[in-house]
Amino acid sequence: MTDSIASLDDASSILLLTPSLGDATTDTCIRLLDPSDPETTNVVFVTFTGTPQDRLEAWIDRAGGRPASAHVIAAGETPGGGNGGPAPDSVERVGTPSDLTGISIRVSEVLSEWSDADATSVVCFDSVTALLQYVDIETAYEFLHVLTGRLYAFGAKGHFHLDPGAHPDVTVARIQTLFDAMVEANGGDLTVRRQ
Repeated sequence: MTDSIASLDDASSILLLTPSLGDATTDTCIRLLDPSDPETTNVVFVTFTGTPQDRLEAWIDRAGGRPASAHVIAAGETPGGGNGGPAPDSVERVGTPSDLTGISIRVSEVLSEWSDADATSVVCFDSVTALLQYVDIETAYEFLHVLTGRLYAFGAKGHFHLDPGAHPDVTVARIQTLFDAMVEANGGDLTVRRQ
């Protein structure tokens, strides 16, 4: 982990500004999930696209082992398995991507189950950009405000993907106000800013 990412150890919520696709996105995502000690890390992946196995496989490759627990919350019709990758411990599907109450409840339930564990809980939300295809900015803002508050309440750490090139500057600026820190991944360069 680079010093710039390590400086975010006390940040509960991080906005990851990065193009939606690419190796830099995946690498930065996994680094923010801090896979340095897989046996004592619980991971929640909230995904609107992609297979549940893809992120878990990338995490395992970097960490050198499975997390203590891996839970996927898939919003809408994300592709199922079939890639032969490692299976998460559980996959829950929320009927529609606009069911923000369902997503929030499921994240809270998982974090609550893990609250007494001797493991660190980390969350990857992929992505705010996809979320904004289904709900307006005010609805998304309120949802993210509640969700980042729950991360803090449960002592968990989470990062949220946002492709800044897919949104007006005013939308990106509004979303940024919800987070403790921002990481901008541009190719191999990272810029870290605290709020």
